[in-house]
Amino acid sequence: IGGFSFSITELRDASDIEVRELFLRLQEGSTLTPPEKRNAMVSNMRDFVHDMAHKPLLGKTTAPNNRFQHDDYAAHACRLEVAGGPADLKAADLKKFYEQEKDFDENSSSAKKVKKVFNFLDRAFVEPTPELKIKWGFIDLYLLTSYLLDNYVMKDRHEDVFNFYIGLETARKEVEDESELLSTGSAWDRDLYYYIEAFKTQGATRTNLEKRQQIYLYKFLND
Repeated sequence: IGGFSFSITELRDASDIEVRELFLRLQEGSTLTPPEKRNAMVSNMRDFVHDMAHKPLLGKTTAPNNRFQHDDYAAHACRLEVAGGPADLKAADLKKFYEQEKDFDENSSSAKKVKKVFNFLDRAFVEPTPELKIKWGFIDLYLLTSYLLDNYVMKDRHEDVFNFYIGLETARKEVEDESELLSTGSAWDRDLYYYIEAFKTQGATRTNLEKRQQIYLYKFLND
């Protein structure tokens, strides 16, 4: 075709594991995103994450899914749930997580909890919501909801969670210069400053996730 030649190899009777391993080897010469690399791994956690990525909630984030972005959101949520709270979420941490959880039980308490949080948030966000598109905002919301479901009666509180999230995201995006928040004398402005700082820089570290969770929880309960 047009002076070019190419060869075709047909795989027959190859297992899913063999196909994934071959895919990884073939892609060594090109750049894959971390979610694409994790998707090719042989791990029960990979399979569970991929299943959660197809739940209605992640479609409501309005984030594109052409390179397994929804799997990335779900992987972060699973990592937090298995860890029991804030944890390091860099690409290397998630890859190691898949390896450690290669025998993950989809009927475990952690798996059931991820499904419970996703179901709650799916009811809270009844239609596609652009504010959910920012990954760290979604992760912070997941972490807050997981904590609330463990420690408070959240029956019929779906709208409260929705309104809280939209309000906080709106406030965050309206800030043009966060340093000005420190001069207002407002306790909330001070908290918002520290939240934004922990959001913008090293957002995937456990330390900054803990900072954001504390501010999120205090703000939600105060409201």
